[in-house]
Amino acid sequence: MGTNSTDDRGLDLVVIGSGMAGMTAAAAVAERGGRVAVVEKAPEIGGSSAMSGGWVWTAPEPAVLIEESPHADPGLIRSLCDEYPRLMAWIMASGAPVGDEAVVLDYGRGRPVGMSEYLDWCRSAVERAGGTVRTRAQMYSLVVERSRVAGAAVYHGGEEVEIRAPWTLLASGGFQADAQLLAAHVHPNAPSMLLRSNRASEGDGLRAALAAGAATSPAMDGFYGHLISWPTDVWVPGVYTLLSQYHSHRAALVNIDGEVFEPPFPSDHYNAQWTVRQPSGRAVMVFDQLLYDDQASPIAGGERPNSFEVAASHGAHAARADSLAELGRAVSEWGFATEDLPATLASFNARATPPKQSVAVAPFYALEVRAAITFTHGGVRIDDAARALDAAGRALPGLLAAGADAGGVHAGGYGGGLATAGVFGLRAADTVLASLDRA
Repeated sequence: MGTNSTDDRGLDLVVIGSGMAGMTAAAAVAERGGRVAVVEKAPEIGGSSAMSGGWVWTAPEPAVLIEESPHADPGLIRSLCDEYPRLMAWIMASGAPVGDEAVVLDYGRGRPVGMSEYLDWCRSAVERAGGTVRTRAQMYSLVVERSRVAGAAVYHGGEEVEIRAPWTLLASGGFQADAQLLAAHVHPNAPSMLLRSNRASEGDGLRAALAAGAATSPAMDGFYGHLISWPTDVWVPGVYTLLSQYHSHRAALVNIDGEVFEPPFPSDHYNAQWTVRQPSGRAVMVFDQLLYDDQASPIAGGERPNSFEVAASHGAHAARADSLAELGRAVSEWGFATEDLPATLASFNARATPPKQSVAVAPFYALEVRAAITFTHGGVRIDDAARALDAAGRALPGLLAAGADAGGVHAGGYGGGLATAGVFGLRAADTVLASLDRA
């Protein structure tokens, strides 16, 4: 079957993906009179952004994220933090519901946003300006002419078409839904992770960018996710948050060989990354009555049901015992070498410092946990104008990347996915609009 041209003449931007990054960039260009074509593989727009809790947040100071992500690009982190106020002003101007500011994950600040309303507003802005939003449309390659990306080749409506524009933005959401890419870039155990996001983010943007000459970000093995109680009798968006063990950074984590392991930074998203690297990608979270009674929400002041009881009600391997020896015997039935759990935890208790809590007050609790991934940290190498770069650091003419398709903003540490997507979506729009102004 041949490739046909389309009637999208006079386009300024093609956007691959319709999540926070893609729709923000598309709307920002459209609001300035530009014409945009948005291409979305899934039946509905929004990607993982539409499935999220809608908290748009990041750290108030770049130094916080630079310390937590020493392998990330400090310039991109500074752009994220510096541009966050602009992003929030942009979102508020859309008319989407925005809640009060709150502390997030102890070191961030942000606001809840009505993502459905915001994404719908972005779509309306694109269409008002004469652009289009296609769903069930699969991008399979970039169009490259005379060393410049000139659009995308797309399968849509039963035919292959080329959608051409001076700029193409890759914002397809990362590669967390592709087992081959996860195994190659994150860890051989990574394909066994639960998918805590949409199922259409299969690395389309990354593969197309690499074929066009783009480079990957320096650190490719990080991801944002959480530890999930395991096994579970249901895995749908409504229970993602309920089964996430946000307080795991205060507990002891024991791998299948009975060894305590600790990532370099105390957070549940780092724990998820370290758990997938353990033998069999499995761990057990051990804590005492004090932590059982003090399972705070990741949002300051938020309410949260007891995660242990929710996990147990959803079929998780969950144990409660009056002694660590008894708890170790129960956990060993799940295949963990925990016969020496009292001695193992005695060593852990001796070195535990806040936020880690010693496991000392009976009764004691254990949950089997596994990592669940929301999006990948690695991706296309970009600069602070969201331009895709080659291995020598040169911008590839016509190609942009944002959201989870762009790597380097996070590398193990985490500073808010929606904020990152929105900030670099706006930066991508700036690049497009600057070229239109010069023209």
